[in-house]
Amino acid sequence: MVLNLNHGEQFAYTTFLNDPDRLEKDAARIRNLYLSTFILGPTQFFFVERFLKLAKENDVKVYLIWPKVYETYRKRYYELEMEKTWWPKIQDLAKRYSAVSVDLNTQTSCELFYDASHQSIMCFLESMKLMIDDYYGFKKIQ
Repeated sequence: MVLNLNHGEQFAYTTFLNDPDRLEKDAARIRNLYLSTFILGPTQFFFVERFLKLAKENDVKVYLIWPKVYETYRKRYYELEMEKTWWPKIQDLAKRYSAVSVDLNTQTSCELFYDASHQSIMCFLESMKLMIDDYYGFKKIQ
């Protein structure tokens, strides 16, 4: 029953056209749910660093991704100054452990969203090409 909510739409995450009214409502809902009480703490980085250390020891290439979200929801990230606090720490960890940090909000152009916090799968090709090109050395991520 749960798997068939909205006729299985949640599995596809496919959107060919944004519904701005629905996305605005969803952005407000998840902003209030997840970001209204957000506090940046050291434990958020502890586990990322442990993971990166383990990956480096085992010669595993890691991409730390800041997922692209709908513009109204993204503005809340910027109000919290996450691009000045959280993201620089993630970028620093990536450099220290030979990982690659990827901000899909600034490094990709696809603007289709399943909901305010998830891009449509129609955007995955662009995101995957960015990382695959980097992985194989065709075009390095800046």
